[in-house]
Amino acid sequence: MIYTGGVLNHKFAGQGTLKVQGQGTYVGHFKNGRFTGSGEYIAPSGWRIKDDFGNGVLRGSVQLREGRRTYTDKILKDGQLEYAH
Repeated sequence: MIYTGGVLNHKFAGQGTLKVQGQGTYVGHFKNGRFTGSGEYIAPSGWRIKDDFGNGVLRGSVQLREGRRTYTDKILKDGQLEYAH
């Protein structure tokens, strides 16, 4: 694991980049060591997911980019996806 960015009270804080070998990279905002706010996860195979994270969890509308295609879906309260028009 490689992290570059801010640290507060021994936890990731502020803008940063977290790379985990074989699992991907997260670029975005951290608070108390968790993904919080705007960020993007990049998988080793190249697909990307961009969202506003709340306490480490995807929320709101999620944007998935695979190659040249981009998909946008709204995350419902029960965790299901609804196509965002």
